[in-house]
Amino acid sequence: MEEPIVVTITATDDPDQADKLIVEVNRNLVLLSFEDADNIRWVCNDGTAVVQFAPVYNPFDPNFNTGGQYQMAPGGSQVSGPPVDSVLDPDEQIFTQFKYSITVTSLDGSRSGALDPHVRVRRKRVYKQG
Repeated sequence: MEEPIVVTITATDDPDQADKLIVEVNRNLVLLSFEDADNIRWVCNDGTAVVQFAPVYNPFDPNFNTGGQYQMAPGGSQVSGPPVDSVLDPDEQIFTQFKYSITVTSLDGSRSGALDPHVRVRRKRVYKQG
């Protein structure tokens, strides 16, 4: 397995709202390949982060009872695992898009913020040649 694609989550104080954080990521859209078993590693140093997919719309675990949430402590990370076949378009070139939410809570627990990035997955190779 290749190294996961890293999505770095940052959270800074919102100057306009004392109880809010501004959440940003280095990749608002990540493209993945089922063929290459691509993974995402979410990393956050600015607080406690939760990555949340709707359970049946999680490209890594679409099971209603188990899929959907990845939590990390400050300075920690979580790896998605590879995409699953059942959520993809039968056409190997077509991407299926999945929205997810990231919520970050500050180290002292007094502020939080959220962001809704996307993942697109297809069967065919995305990044590697050959």
